[in-house]
Amino acid sequence: MEGKGDYGYDAKSDKFVEMMKAGIIDPKKVTRVALENAASVSRNDFDYGVCFDRH
Repeated sequence: MEGKGDYGYDAKSDKFVEMMKAGIIDPKKVTRVALENAASVSRNDFDYGVCFDRH
């Protein structure tokens, strides 16, 4: 789908919307936080894997 400006995917409604009108105030922050959370989960998986492999 194509759009201009703040057009993007709203996972809650499963639709592409104009982010500001849908109440998603800072779509870039949403992306940044999602990436940070994914990195955190990945880091935890790695840490636990190393811990279990040692014993």
